[in-house]
Amino acid sequence: DLVLMVEYHPGEPISVALSRKAKISEIVDAKQLTPKISTPVSCGEPAPPPYSDKPSKKVVNHTKGIGVTFEDGTFFCERTAIDTFITVIKHIGLAKVANLDIRHGDYNLVSRTMRPTEPGRVWQHECDGWYIYSNTSNQAKIDDLNKIADKLGIKLKIE
Repeated sequence: DLVLMVEYHPGEPISVALSRKAKISEIVDAKQLTPKISTPVSCGEPAPPPYSDKPSKKVVNHTKGIGVTFEDGTFFCERTAIDTFITVIKHIGLAKVANLDIRHGDYNLVSRTMRPTEPGRVWQHECDGWYIYSNTSNQAKIDDLNKIADKLGIKLKIE
């Protein structure tokens, strides 16, 4: 089985990904497209209602991103959760966060040490000579930001 995923955002190039690991029916938000009429319409029958390419409901993808507001009103909301996560950690200070020693297994959330890589895997994002552990769910990223805020006495609103 192969899955072809197409992602489109206005004003940006189309992103296409191919996977052999997941079936489209296992993706929670996947929608199967089937024609409304499966048999031909004869000339004597009324035509079906015109097809509308407008969605019947608004679809919100909660896994795409997070927004973070600091007490002074500074707000970060990048296109993806990991981009926001990295931006917020950079804003707080990479060295400060590294010193908090927030662990994911054997690895600190932020460190100068790069984790050994495996083909096709991204475990960390490099940022200004630091490595930010990024192979976590969005909820884990939110939990990490809350831990950072608690340990440093920073008030964050995360949405």
